[in-house]
Amino acid sequence: MVDDLKGKVQAILFVSDKPVEPEKIAQVTVSEISAVRSILKGLIDTQVETNGYLLKKVGSGYRYYINPRYSEVVKTLLAQESRSQISLAAFEVLAIIAYLQPVTRSRINDIRGVDSDSSIRSLLDKDLIRARGRAPLPGSPILYITTERFLERLGISSLKELPVIEGDKFGVDDFARIKEKLSQ
Repeated sequence: MVDDLKGKVQAILFVSDKPVEPEKIAQVTVSEISAVRSILKGLIDTQVETNGYLLKKVGSGYRYYINPRYSEVVKTLLAQESRSQISLAAFEVLAIIAYLQPVTRSRINDIRGVDSDSSIRSLLDKDLIRARGRAPLPGSPILYITTERFLERLGISSLKELPVIEGDKFGVDDFARIKEKLSQ
């Protein structure tokens, strides 16, 4: 029974992206708060310096974190994964939004000449773009803009620092330049 609760506590902490309070864990597992607190204390007390992750108490909750000892190797992996996860189509959509924001999905589709729904969803999931209100047009379409994370990934502090696009059309070279910059 205790091992089962321990496994449940570990699973909850593993999937959480923010600290979880013992009371919440007890509620979700339908367990006594004292049992949950005992398991949390035991997990912290039995951690080994060479573990890849560490349980930490943060504020009133608990969360697993990468052991700082291994942060460089994790950063390398995440950097490689994040670069490969953005398709060329998504880069095109991202460039259009960056330069024309706020912009509607239909305007993006018109510029690209193809449906951009999956690329927009992907960019929303990666927090590189977000919705910012609705356009005063029939159907009130959503307007999209870039996020702070987009600026961080590009290594710039303002949209004014974007590479200059010559003329009024996006070309393959322009998309390639943006992709190269984002992949760095």
